[in-house]
Amino acid sequence: RYTLPLYTEISPDNKTYYAMPYLKLEGGCGKLKAKVIGEFQHYKYRIMRADVPFTKVSNDFTGQLITEWHFTPHKNLRLILDRKLQRPTDEQLYPYRIYSPRRMEYVEGNPDLIPMMSHEAKLDYIADYRWGLSRSLTFNAAASYNRVSDILSDRYSTSSPIPGSMGLAQQYLTFENFGTNNIASANLMALYSYKVFSLSLTGNLFHNVKDMSSGRDHYTYYNISFYPHFQLKDGWHGGVYLVYYSKVAQHNSTLGNCATAQMSVGKSWRNLYVYVYERVLMQKHAEDVNRTSSSEYSVTSYDMIPNVVGIGCKYSF
Repeated sequence: RYTLPLYTEISPDNKTYYAMPYLKLEGGCGKLKAKVIGEFQHYKYRIMRADVPFTKVSNDFTGQLITEWHFTPHKNLRLILDRKLQRPTDEQLYPYRIYSPRRMEYVEGNPDLIPMMSHEAKLDYIADYRWGLSRSLTFNAAASYNRVSDILSDRYSTSSPIPGSMGLAQQYLTFENFGTNNIASANLMALYSYKVFSLSLTGNLFHNVKDMSSGRDHYTYYNISFYPHFQLKDGWHGGVYLVYYSKVAQHNSTLGNCATAQMSVGKSWRNLYVYVYERVLMQKHAEDVNRTSSSEYSVTSYDMIPNVVGIGCKYSF
């Protein structure tokens, strides 16, 4: 199967133009299935710069390849290759300094910005085991690698002294592309269900490497969640959600480990679910490490957040 739609979008001020035709192909042979989605993006930005018309044009390809291998009806392996981009906004491209009510500060865009590009590869394995009608175990293991280049970032800059302001300079926010970010991750999830009771256990491990103009920064962190839950036939639900976050040690700062717990109980009426919950942050530890060429010192703080009690509701249409 294939589809080839074409559409355009013009902003209200008639400055931005998009043309994005895309192609989608699906097929399979035996236990193997594949899907390919490709998109071509033509982008044009027009603005007056120093009384001279300025036009920025870029053409980019994005897409996704998904392949699935079904070993049995309850076990399958999936490989996903993905290429995405994030374009600068009109505010980030606008080359003049203006006051932004949203940001409550002066902003000057950078028309030389280029899109932020992401390339990701993910391998995913899913197995589903069932014993009778009331007991089941679902297992999911995944590994991925994501590289993000030309990261869009903001920074503060200072202009020359304002005339008549006794030497005062104006600080403003501007934007730039800098560096790359490489993220490798591994994820494990197991869900066990028996009659009205279910138990979920999830673990996530991340390794992050940033290449910036100031140097390379790399750190590893993980989190583990534990979620026992029950659901009775008369509509009552309840559970406890526990999460532990490891310490994250970066180049200039360390975010301490912490654990949270959320307890909830509620009842369903048809499509409406009303519940009461309490959220507790058990401990949060933060350490800021400042390094210079001649010295190193650290400041450690403990931050406790009070318990949160609330009432929520969900409605399904």
